[in-house]
Amino acid sequence: MKDVMETEEMADLSGIFAADTDKGADPVVYEVGYHILPTVTEDALAGEVEKVMKVIKGTGAEMIADRAPLHIGLAYPIAKKIGTRNEKFTDAYFGWVAFSISPSAIAGIKTALDENPMILRHLIIKTNKDSVAATLADPSSDIMAKDEPEVAMDDTTPEVKVEEKKEEEVA
Repeated sequence: MKDVMETEEMADLSGIFAADTDKGADPVVYEVGYHILPTVTEDALAGEVEKVMKVIKGTGAEMIADRAPLHIGLAYPIAKKIGTRNEKFTDAYFGWVAFSISPSAIAGIKTALDENPMILRHLIIKTNKDSVAATLADPSSDIMAKDEPEVAMDDTTPEVKVEEKKEEEVA
């Protein structure tokens, strides 16, 4: 069995699907969100992202936008079969890419992503260019934003009163 830590190249799967069998079909905007295994080193991460992009570009997709993967904690553990064992992961590198392509080509992209041993999980959704642009423009969509939410003070928020003590009372 192959170990996911091996650095051997993933087979080029971009040729397994036809570029466009729906010659008359209008392209649809899709977004692929993906988690790359946290066992991938920082140095190898760019190569894994390139494999994802190569699969998508290999279908003739028009690239719209993407966000490079960032290391994040997962909301819950996700299991993946590695060799003969189910490994649980609590963190991963999350990235996404938006592109436009004929609907007939999306099955090939899904197959290639399913077969990539370095992808923990992925999701393909239909979207539109306006939603992608809004996501890019909205700083709150940045998963690495560390700003704490502001707490608004209103009439129902209790105030903490600090009493001042006179110098004589302290001594």
